[in-house]
Amino acid sequence: MEQIIQSILLLFLMILSVIAYFILMVTVFPKILKISCTVRESSDRGLKKYRYPTGRGIAYEPHPSIRKYIHRYILFTNDGYKYVKCKLDESITKVDYTVIMFDRNNQVIDILDISEKNTQQQETQAVLLHADTSYITLVLNSANDLNFEQEPLQECKLWRLSLFALCVGCLNFLQMILLKETLHQYDTWWFHANLVGDLRVISLLLPSLCIGLIAGGLSFLHIRTKGVRWSL
Repeated sequence: MEQIIQSILLLFLMILSVIAYFILMVTVFPKILKISCTVRESSDRGLKKYRYPTGRGIAYEPHPSIRKYIHRYILFTNDGYKYVKCKLDESITKVDYTVIMFDRNNQVIDILDISEKNTQQQETQAVLLHADTSYITLVLNSANDLNFEQEPLQECKLWRLSLFALCVGCLNFLQMILLKETLHQYDTWWFHANLVGDLRVISLLLPSLCIGLIAGGLSFLHIRTKGVRWSL
């Protein structure tokens, strides 16, 4: 009877470890690979404030390097929602730009890529912004058929990738040890065999290391395809 209870408890522990494994791998460890924005502040200049029955707005001038194409933009609220709308040069019929949103603590909270064709009256469509947006900055990617080379707007640290690979490797090592001991106990209790008893713990290091390196390599390639820059 005692052996049956121990077997059930050991099985329950194994199930819990598998659940914890997937929680860590799917929700916790990916957060180590935190992607940050390379733009730390807005260089745009406020021009004028507006008030109207359903909200308020502020007109801005963008950075001088893009002012030839985007003369100004207005950051405004309407019925509690926040939007941005750009005033373009009359020669612009197609535009692609990026909106970087900052909160009141000067932290980047969202990045949005916008592409528009056949703009009406040199104005873009109103773009819905994150609710916590306090101010923004614009990055112009292209205007008509003219493309602008931009530095990557997002970066990830290589030490984060190394830490992620190490955490994945250590977790798999611990999981393999638990699986080995569980199988060994069941072999001893029920089958009177020693199928995995001779398997040394040190022999589990290499496969665990390989799993960590593979996970790190796949994450590196996945993040790189998003146009994210890697830095030290």
